[in-house]
Amino acid sequence: MATLLRGVTLTLALVLTIAACGGAEAQFPTGEYRTGLGNTITFNDDGTYALVVAGGPTLSDAPYVTEGNELTFLENVECSSQGKYTWQYDSEAETLEFSVIEDGLCPNRVADLFQPLTRQD
Repeated sequence: MATLLRGVTLTLALVLTIAACGGAEAQFPTGEYRTGLGNTITFNDDGTYALVVAGGPTLSDAPYVTEGNELTFLENVECSSQGKYTWQYDSEAETLEFSVIEDGLCPNRVADLFQPLTRQD
């Protein structure tokens, strides 16, 4: 009986350890991406991003923050509000896809993120 109890206790401890560790949280894939509109968004490791209009100037150079699979664009020159999205990266296709959670005051940002972004670097 003691051996059975010890086996159950070890199994339970192992299950709880695995559950506590969970899967490794995905790290946001920084780098340069092309939007469906032909613009370029570069997400830097320091938590800033730059949006360059195709053949034009840099429109945004502002901070973002990530938590798990959520990304929040903070206020910038082009958008006076924050925009909150979930993100998903497809490593085979090298695409970054966003789904809007809340971003009602920045239609240009929503338009740029409507289609998957394609990795450029």
